[in-house]
Amino acid sequence: MAMFQERLNTMVQWFDQWSESGQTVALFKMLTRLPPIQARFVAIALEHSLTECAELALREQEANNPGFVSSLASESKEVAMTQVLLHLPLLRPGNVEAKMRYLGVVPLLLTYSMDTGCFMEEARQLLAYILIHPALREDRRTFEPWRKCLGEKIMNGNAPQSVSANVPSAIVESSQSGKIRRSNSLTPPFAVTPNNELWSSQDDLSVVRKGTNRRFSLSLSEQGGGPPLSPQSSQASSGSGSETHLDDMKPGYDSPGMKDVKPWLKSLRLHKYSRLFSQLTYAQMLSLTEETFDSVLEQVGACAVTQGARRKIILSISKLRDRYSNLCQLEQDVMGGKNLLSAMDDLKAVLHTPLKPAEEGDRPPVDDLPSQIIKVFGKVCTQLIVCQVVDEEALSSNLCLLDTALHLDAFTAQQKRKISSFRMQISQQMLRQS
Repeated sequence: MAMFQERLNTMVQWFDQWSESGQTVALFKMLTRLPPIQARFVAIALEHSLTECAELALREQEANNPGFVSSLASESKEVAMTQVLLHLPLLRPGNVEAKMRYLGVVPLLLTYSMDTGCFMEEARQLLAYILIHPALREDRRTFEPWRKCLGEKIMNGNAPQSVSANVPSAIVESSQSGKIRRSNSLTPPFAVTPNNELWSSQDDLSVVRKGTNRRFSLSLSEQGGGPPLSPQSSQASSGSGSETHLDDMKPGYDSPGMKDVKPWLKSLRLHKYSRLFSQLTYAQMLSLTEETFDSVLEQVGACAVTQGARRKIILSISKLRDRYSNLCQLEQDVMGGKNLLSAMDDLKAVLHTPLKPAEEGDRPPVDDLPSQIIKVFGKVCTQLIVCQVVDEEALSSNLCLLDTALHLDAFTAQQKRKISSFRMQISQQMLRQS
């Protein structure tokens, strides 16, 4: 009994050091492990203790009022973020109309936060609530780009900084060294779960320590060693930014732009030549023409290719080189009234070809395929939404293409946030028509 009390006291001390969103995630994770009867008992006890809280009843009424939620879009970003954090946890599962209003406001706030660096602490708390909210269970994947972006910022040393005095943030832990103290009588309350499920790292989103400029992740940091370095931080630690460009010069399917070459070759029934392409870089592949074919093969020491396959490869590579100009023309055609299903077929064909990841920087290359794909997506979505298209097949096809794009490595986190925003708008359009 004494040992249990000691462990309980330690847990309470830890609990008191976390932000309100961190406490909520921790309790949720523990309570979902309870058997049904015990879980129901806790629910009854909580309901009874809240019966006389008039303010809560008012907040809950506002949280489930679609009109109130929509009005937040016209507020300042600080006010909107504060109000969403207060009301989103009270959204009732099954209130589809109010949920769709939140799905219209939340991406705007998250995008603003990631782009400007403001309200990072609030964005972290908001994503933590989205992670566990039963009303948003089917929409979690949509927020994956924002979660990844925030995780990268935290791992790179940009700890979330709260700028809103009205939103509670993490309590300062009284440790001068910044190290995590552990009780000998208590193991961490969060089990280490080495699975790869989407959104499995809720600890990282829900608990942040101030004053250390690092994340406080019970599932990672207590394993002795910090979080794995992201490509950006690895590059920074090496003291050189040229490694990314060196990777472009290394042949193989792991080099930039070559990951999807195998399935592309299979779709062309050229997969028997996958070994040839494994010896090429993306630039070498695109340079294959009738004139350069033999010299490139000789350069990489590739085996001979039949005349029929040679012609097919050269023609297919030529189509790859034409993708950017075709996408530019497609963008114009969509705005000119081109059949949207036909346009989406063209877009689908491009998405199933090898795409080199977009380059970060103020000046993307003139033939930046991922950026041009985003532009075409934007034009298609504009036509579907503004013109109030009622063609369910067109809406569904566009949704599938957006899902495909979300899983491609060619797009940056910022581009994927745009894709997620397009996806939400199309989903809302489909719900309005159902």
